[in-house]
Amino acid sequence: MPDSSPMVGRVDKALIDQHGLVKTKFAQTEASNTEPATPLCLARPFAANLCETLLPELLTNGVPQNRSNRFASGRTLAPSIYRQAYNDQPVGKQEQINQQRRRTMRSLTIDGFVLRFPRTGIVNYAYNIIAGLIKDPSFDITVLLQDLNFTHPELANFAKSLRYQLVETNEFDQLIYKIRRLTVDKGLSVDLPLPRMINRATKSCDIYHCTDWYNYASRHAKKNVITCFDLTTTLFPDYHERTNIVKEARKANSFRKFDIVVAISESTKRDLVENFGISADKVKVSHLGVDSVYEHPNIVERDEFLDRYKIGTGKRYILSVSTIEPRKNIVGILQSYRRFCERNPNRDDVMLVLSGPMGWRNDGLKIFLDEYPYRDRIVFTGYVQLSDMPSLYRHAECFMYLSFYEGFGIPILEAMKSSCPVICSNTSSMPEVIGDSGELVAPDSTDQAAEALERVLNNPAHANGLRASGLRRSKMFSWDKHIDDLTEIYKEV
Repeated sequence: MPDSSPMVGRVDKALIDQHGLVKTKFAQTEASNTEPATPLCLARPFAANLCETLLPELLTNGVPQNRSNRFASGRTLAPSIYRQAYNDQPVGKQEQINQQRRRTMRSLTIDGFVLRFPRTGIVNYAYNIIAGLIKDPSFDITVLLQDLNFTHPELANFAKSLRYQLVETNEFDQLIYKIRRLTVDKGLSVDLPLPRMINRATKSCDIYHCTDWYNYASRHAKKNVITCFDLTTTLFPDYHERTNIVKEARKANSFRKFDIVVAISESTKRDLVENFGISADKVKVSHLGVDSVYEHPNIVERDEFLDRYKIGTGKRYILSVSTIEPRKNIVGILQSYRRFCERNPNRDDVMLVLSGPMGWRNDGLKIFLDEYPYRDRIVFTGYVQLSDMPSLYRHAECFMYLSFYEGFGIPILEAMKSSCPVICSNTSSMPEVIGDSGELVAPDSTDQAAEALERVLNNPAHANGLRASGLRRSKMFSWDKHIDDLTEIYKEV
């Protein structure tokens, strides 16, 4: 870096782990007149990392004379580090190798904001596509994060192992936010991202892929891609809080500025074309997969598992998995279960297990439960660890999913993968996922759902047939296929 530069990046720490990875931290110089640099954390093979980020600069220009040529800990930059970084090859030759490697790679920046939340829905999507894409050597991947505050330790470790860019706000951004809080964003629970923040964070990328939060196209990227999961806030605004409605509305207004919109089902594609007038050619459909934990599950012994979640040993149970919120039609599930219990009074050994975190707008549900006659047979598990989910599905008599609307319906696929018979709604994308391998019912028909429960619980042969056909059909869907589709989209650059 030239001596005249007001800011010089230096190594604070370099540690090589047993896999040969390096984690480097760039520090700000003592110059008080400089603006903080955007943090960038790298986790790459040691030789490639130093060649690409530090050593060429030091070897070419040296260190400015008015700066200390030392680590923060006081250790000098020893010649042994040069040798280890370059695998004893001449610096010039290794640099040429790295430059050639980077010329053949595409710079891909992915919105990873949601990794800060527990492993559900869109969080699983972001995790799985990033985990799959980093295995592809043709992409040089950077993940956008807001900060390093994570809910889940596994996701924290995963994010910190990546090359990431923190999307920060400056003084002018803060001024914009102050104005917005008094006007268009009045009453919102969080500050929504600004286009200028995304443009700053994506200055040097070939492809920008928005998964959810940073939902403006980058003016610097050669191609902008966005994933659309559903249009639930547009079609069912009464089921959502204002912050989410405003966020999704701004995302929808940005669709036309993206080169490709990835829809996770044909149903979502139809909704996009019909409601926003987006060209069908611009929308690419790619179905989702389930987490790898379902491919090789560790099934906990039944009685131990039932006791762990206070379901009751010796009990059978109907399962539903979702965030507890109005769109998931939890009241409809409870009504259908009540009808089943009334029609089958001898089946008092069958419980209803509702699994998932508590969401929003559940005042009506609480009132409904206060007067519910079978309250003692209902189990709310709350959030269940991912490693326990295959056991939760496997030990259930059936899985019931009466959501009013879904962009895909991953819990349906998780149940199919776990050989659990499925009863689900006949609306939106759900028939697309289940096909003829489950029971389809109208989500607002208590009688249809209760009759489907009777067919599955009272006819073991029918239930076993659904288990087998659901498992077969589940093999049509995988994250590998979705990532292959994304790769083809990216490579059109």
